[in-house]
Parts: sequence; structure tokens; C-alpha cells
Amino acid sequence: MAQQRMNPEHRIVRSEWSTLTRTWWKFLMAGPMLIVTVIVGSRVGLDAWFIGFFAVILGFLSVAVGLVLGLGHLVARRGSVAHV
Repeated sequence: MAQQRMNPEHRIVRSEWSTLTRTWWKFLMAGPMLIVTVIVGSRVGLDAWFIGFFAVILGFLSVAVGLVLGLGHLVARRGSVAHV
């Protein structure tokens, strides 16, 4: 079986966008972890509602960023695989 040489045009090249979107899952997991931390902290008796409020807002923003980066990663991978 002869091995085919790959044409340089068919190489998969990672773009800056795909390297940025590799961390999507970290953002997606950080959001719920922040919210759980606020819930556990309130159950323990910490009375810092203003910090908890900002942590919950930051958690929701983190989930939103994770979803956008995850979708971008999917689109970038789909586009690079389609050209192979």
C-alpha cells in the first residue's frame, strides 16, 4: 500500500481563534462552581451578600463566555475538518 503525500494545502492549521477556544470548558465549569460556593458559604453562615451577588453574576457571565467559546471551538473544528 503506497503512502500518499499530503499536499500543503490540505494541512490542518490551527488558528489563533481555535487556541483561544480550547479553554471553553474551564469557563463553563467555573460558573456553577462559583454559584455553589456562594450557596455553601451562605449555609455556613457567611453574611456577605454583596460579594455573593457579584460572584453569582460572575458565575452567569462565565457560563455565557464558556458557551460562546465552546460554539466557536465547534465551528472552528468543523471548518478545519471540512477542508481535509
